[in-house]
Amino acid sequence: NVLILGFSLQRDVDKLALLGSRFQCFQHFHRVVDLHDACLKAEEEQLRVTSSRGLAAQLRSWTGRTLDKTMQCSDWTLRPLSRAQTMYAAADVACLFLLYATILQA
Repeated sequence: NVLILGFSLQRDVDKLALLGSRFQCFQHFHRVVDLHDACLKAEEEQLRVTSSRGLAAQLRSWTGRTLDKTMQCSDWTLRPLSRAQTMYAAADVACLFLLYATILQA
């Protein structure tokens, strides 16, 4: 009974599909919440408008928190990942829980 949270998940799933059959498990999801869609739905219900549809903008709009996306476009193929990339990845995932909880209370 794991709940999967993500933001614009389809793009990530499409990228994984390009990697071949060892990632076929990502083609069938159960108990998934795409917070991009959830934010849009919640905005419509509350007649809110966010200037941008991205994760950082939605997080700021709903929670007042900021998310530094500087490392988003860095080279993720290089190993080992830099400390900055690791910290970015952790923050990018951690903020999903806060955003989800905030939208549920809205």
